[in-house]
Amino acid sequence: MIAQAIVAAPCLALISIIVTRLLFHGVSELFVKRAVITSQVISIICAAITALQVFWKGETIPVLHYRLLSLSTQDLTFSLRIDSTSALFVLISCILGGIVGIFASRYLHRDPGYLRFFVLYHVFLLGVHAIFQGAGLPTIYIGWELIGLTSALLISFFAYRRQTVSNSLRAFWAYRVTDSGILIATLLAMHEHIDQFGSAIPHAPLLIPFACLLSAVGKSAQFPFGYWLPRAMEGPTPSSAIFYGGLSVHAGMYLMIRVSEVYGLPLPVQIAMAAIGLVSVWYGTAIGRIQSDAKSLLAYASMAQLGLMFIEIACGFNNLAIFHFVSHAMLRTYQLLNASSLLHDRYAFEHVLGREQVVFHPINTDREHAQYAYAFWESAGGFLGRFSLLNLVETIAYAVRGFEEYLSVTLLRFSRVLNFYFNHPTKSIPRHRQEIL
Repeated sequence: MIAQAIVAAPCLALISIIVTRLLFHGVSELFVKRAVITSQVISIICAAITALQVFWKGETIPVLHYRLLSLSTQDLTFSLRIDSTSALFVLISCILGGIVGIFASRYLHRDPGYLRFFVLYHVFLLGVHAIFQGAGLPTIYIGWELIGLTSALLISFFAYRRQTVSNSLRAFWAYRVTDSGILIATLLAMHEHIDQFGSAIPHAPLLIPFACLLSAVGKSAQFPFGYWLPRAMEGPTPSSAIFYGGLSVHAGMYLMIRVSEVYGLPLPVQIAMAAIGLVSVWYGTAIGRIQSDAKSLLAYASMAQLGLMFIEIACGFNNLAIFHFVSHAMLRTYQLLNASSLLHDRYAFEHVLGREQVVFHPINTDREHAQYAYAFWESAGGFLGRFSLLNLVETIAYAVRGFEEYLSVTLLRFSRVLNFYFNHPTKSIPRHRQEIL
């Protein structure tokens, strides 16, 4: 019952919000806020108790088993369970869901789409629990589609802007193309009667890991389907934090961990997965260096970190990938939630200095005037990124960038001196001009 309360709490909160809206033709923000806080506190407490029981006793806890459809050869079931692999994912999803829910209840105060946001927010949480607690590919596929639908709808949350709708369609079509992989894997697993997770299956079809890899690449925004992730930042900041920093983008790596444990990863799949992760790391790091806004920078940083997780899973280091997930999800959620406030402080700081244009560079000759941007840049790379294979490349990139900044400033000052002498050839330089130069 404690494990069932993890899913039942957000489900009841969603039902209470919808029923209240239908009966009273309106829902107050206070009611929605109390429903969100109550449901998330219950989920966090129950998830912590369940995780302790799973890790202490090493057992698998069945949560729910419901028959959706009865076929001639087998039944299509919706099954949830929590084991040693999924317990930590469930706990982190409840913690991050509660933090973002409380933050959004204040962040979206008096917004016209307040109710719409929290309806989609609870649907997303149900999809996350279906993925992380799914006892088989059919259950994971249902949660996969719920996450994709809510993601596209929240990207276009501010629908009065044409760009948000366009970016939502880009993400939606990327999901449509890549989600065909998990659909094929689910149908093939049901045909082979291996759709439920259990002990390792030595003779699983090779197409199942390849199909799941296709869906994981799309959901985790890996190359070449990662173009939608920076555009998805058009949505509200809370949805960007929980979707593209905390939970949604990590669904792909969780699926590959499950596939590697049950169906195994053949050598061609491992090579393809490692290659995709390596290219994504390089692509996210390189493109992220030239971004001019904080949320796009964090999007490419997430892409690079997820590429490292794909490499770790391909090499068989699943526990390291899970630890990487926990640290990255916590860090990226905090950064995305704090991005708006940090940028507001940065603009205020520049306004006090009398600057009209904000220069968002990681390296600046005047570090006192660039302290906010530099601190943000240092934190965006993440802790584990410092120990990646790109450490040498990153050091070289910083050195080259510093030389470019120094050279550009030197040339700018030299051109100002030449311009002054050519425009005023007969005049001597005043003392205050000499001090400025």
